[in-house]
Amino acid sequence: MNCVSALQQLNCFSCNSTDSCARRQTPQENFFDTCHVGEYCWTTANWYWNFDGGRWENITYKRECHSNPCKDPDEHFCTDDPYHPGHHTCVTCCTTGLCNNRLLAPSISFSPNARFVHVTIIALPFVTALFNFFDI
Repeated sequence: MNCVSALQQLNCFSCNSTDSCARRQTPQENFFDTCHVGEYCWTTANWYWNFDGGRWENITYKRECHSNPCKDPDEHFCTDDPYHPGHHTCVTCCTTGLCNNRLLAPSISFSPNARFVHVTIIALPFVTALFNFFDI
């Protein structure tokens, strides 16, 4: 784990929801800010599952300086949004200059198809019993 001095100011890539923000960042081609003391470099990406197309589609990508503590530098955490089915957020933080340059990808922990299969398996015996009851 890299520790940041209480007086150290990091340079972090900074962008929000642009096509260039969703690409790997380089100091020659992309904008970066000098963070305030105590801030870390963060990247957040949001996706939704396109059920018709069977693929992830990116909604937003954001790179910034942020004061949230960076407990697990360079770890990539992804979660599903319980209020918006199919929406998925991944975040990462880091503690060295211009370290928020990498791309994030949706985690494979979310699988809409697996949920569909699970519901189908649960519903299949019920549907079969229904058909048998009505002699269909």
